Amino acid sequence: PIVHRSLLTFGAMTYPRPFPLLAPLILALMPGLASAATGPPPPEGALNLAACHGFYTAVVEHSRLVATENDAARLRRDMLAAMMNALLAEQVENRSYKVALMQSRVRARSQMRNLFRNADFDSDPRRNRIAKGQIRRNLRACDSLMIGNRTAHS
Repeated sequence: PIVHRSLLTFGAMTYPRPFPLLAPLILALMPGLASAATGPPPPEGALNLAACHGFYTAVVEHSRLVATENDAARLRRDMLAAMMNALLAEQVENRSYKVALMQSRVRARSQMRNLFRNADFDSDPRRNRIAKGQIRRNLRACDSLMIGNRTAHS
């Protein structure tokens, strides 16, 4: 016998699944639950902060893989994590805010990992050079978030 997904079967008896029937009632009775999941999106600065946290997380991971200690990167990553946690504490009711920041962080980390892979292992010297340049630009932009513009010293 074919049983629909919304039905539970126990022995010879078939019962409707309770959640599809109760979900509209629960949401109607708790309007705050639905509104807590949405709210204003994070500002661009918060998304950049999350991206920088992802970049520096990838730098720390890469330095572990190539067996070099990078205390400056670890310090910056931890500082960015503290700043992100402070932002998230202000938006504790806004789940979409947290999701957007985490997505930005994960995308940036993945992008930086790909850049490191290209910089270290690509057989084309041009792609190596481009990847290394993009890594430097990403980290310089993140450093300017934390310690101000450094272009005068570069």
